[in-house]
Amino acid sequence: MLKFINSLLHYLTFEVLEPNWHVMHNRLQTAKSIDDVIEYHNFSLEKCITECLLLLPEVLKKVERLKSICLQYAAATQWLISSSIDIPKLDTTSSEKFKQMKIR
Repeated sequence: MLKFINSLLHYLTFEVLEPNWHVMHNRLQTAKSIDDVIEYHNFSLEKCITECLLLLPEVLKKVERLKSICLQYAAATQWLISSSIDIPKLDTTSSEKFKQMKIR
């Protein structure tokens, strides 16, 4: 599950958003008017939305469901670990016994 989330995050960040940002940034360097800026920005947004699978609702629902299952699993695992670690508190009698054993 962690591999899936990391891979998805890597794809969205480094294979979609970052390259499209560089393309838009390079185009903005040659922009002559605000209309060019708006055009380059809209083109970049359209490309990012398409490549991030945001225009495919059925795929988006499945990815969201997988993410939800991963979060539920992580919460259950965290609860299980925290509930299984039961650190007993030392009472005064066991503390006294420990000191007496240490002295001997």
